[in-house]
Amino acid sequence: MSSDAPLTSSTIADRAPVGIWRQLSNVRPTQATSEFGIAVQSSVLLIAAFAVARMVLCSWTKLPEEAYFSPSILGAMCLNWRSALAVVAVSVFVWQGWSRLRWSDLDTGTALRCFIGVIAGTLAWTFSVYDYNLYYDQGHYLERCLLVTLWAGSLWRPVLIVPFTALVYGVVHQFDQPIACTWTDKRALFDVLSLFVGFLGVRLCKASNWRAIPANEFFYLAIVLQAANYFVPGFGKLILGWPFVERLDNLFIASYLNGWFGFLSTEQALGWAKLIADWNPFLVWSSILLELIALFCLWNRRGCMLILVGCIGLHGMICLTTGILFWKWIIFDSALIGVLAVRSRDLTETLFAPHRRWLSLALIVAAPLYFDSHWLAWYDTELNETYHLEAVSASGKTYHIPRTLLTPYEVYFAQNKFHFLSDEKFVNGRYGTTVSWDVTRRLDGRPTAAVAEAVREEFGKVENHERKTAAFDRFVQRYFENLNRRGLRHFIPEILQPPQHIYSVVPEPRYVGQEPVVMVRVIHERSLYQRDRIETLKREVLREIRIEPANAPVIALTK
Repeated sequence: MSSDAPLTSSTIADRAPVGIWRQLSNVRPTQATSEFGIAVQSSVLLIAAFAVARMVLCSWTKLPEEAYFSPSILGAMCLNWRSALAVVAVSVFVWQGWSRLRWSDLDTGTALRCFIGVIAGTLAWTFSVYDYNLYYDQGHYLERCLLVTLWAGSLWRPVLIVPFTALVYGVVHQFDQPIACTWTDKRALFDVLSLFVGFLGVRLCKASNWRAIPANEFFYLAIVLQAANYFVPGFGKLILGWPFVERLDNLFIASYLNGWFGFLSTEQALGWAKLIADWNPFLVWSSILLELIALFCLWNRRGCMLILVGCIGLHGMICLTTGILFWKWIIFDSALIGVLAVRSRDLTETLFAPHRRWLSLALIVAAPLYFDSHWLAWYDTELNETYHLEAVSASGKTYHIPRTLLTPYEVYFAQNKFHFLSDEKFVNGRYGTTVSWDVTRRLDGRPTAAVAEAVREEFGKVENHERKTAAFDRFVQRYFENLNRRGLRHFIPEILQPPQHIYSVVPEPRYVGQEPVVMVRVIHERSLYQRDRIETLKREVLREIRIEPANAPVIALTK
């Protein structure tokens, strides 16, 4: 238009903000045309949708600690502004997708339905049968029943997986307070459900000029997710030089001191440690090679299945040497193997196409940026710091407290890192681990007590934390006060309970609710593994926590 052209009402409108918005609203994203471009575009879209889904379903559903004292988690979610937004967003999603998203509308519907059913069913089982929460003094049975109902409903309508995921996140967040739980054993299952929710969101909100993203793209990223869960720790170990210095017998002894194979005598445990030491090169190099080769999971179908089978075997070896069983990861691996075993030609051509191989390498390497793949890389040392809980009863008897008594927080206590309770220096974390090469080098071999003490003084750090200590005391007090008042009652039969993540055994006599508890002691032990013996360097009562009798009022929650 020339500068001297007359201004009409239409040209004024075109120059006004409303006209600019009208033009922008007519812009439609264009879809890539090449096979590689389509693969990149689909992956980027699903990853972005996954990030949004995880923010809404995970971050927005976390309630403050006080909310979980309510008999209903769902009711508390509706009263908290942020989680209420998540409830509204989930409700709108279900309303919009109820008739537009059916399993029959999703290609590979049967395989997809079975896969999601297994993943969601694992979480439904785990978080519907956990024991009564004695800290909050609540069972939250309505939410448990609703979890199972939503899981069953999701087998009929895929869109119901959205409220299921939001609710299971809300249930699990209670275990993050007042002491933080670990997500390592279950993060992968939550991530794959959030990825599926993102996939449903992309299918629901796709541009009119775009083809629908097939379910095979979801499976592609699901394999990327699990492959990264193995490759990233393997790469981290390689950077540390782990395979050149690692001694898995150190890890076995650390696990033994933490309760794994606790029924063995010290001599028997040392005998098993010697056997592991003899096989150390094979175990170490086979482990890291298996983790690193996961980078090529999407090279071909048969290789992918063999890698996943090998990863299941790796978990078996980890459980045998440490008592740590990643059974949820095993279910994830098995579900992926089941999908690949169907031998769908369309699925195989999509997942393992040559143009996708290099893309899969980039996605797996970059996975920590969007999937939060855990590093899980450290050195195992000969020096161990362990903690044990003892219960002093009203009659004056002393009992060892099993970690499983403190359900559903047993994993936190089995991990056994309570350095924040002490004002001493420490050079290692859980199970004698460290990321310091200097500490590992100095402690390698047969270190004496004097060497271990010198290393601790030179490289150690004080981890004392007043807020964490106060939260720990508050948890133990409330838990055992409610235990004194209610008694030890398992509402769910043990046969229906899922496997433990960390297995441990404490010596006799074990506390199983024989009589009321008046005090809980935290015992700290420092031990040094010297190949032919285990030397105790220190044993002290680190903390004594008074427990009120059953007829006393329950201590109020303090912030």
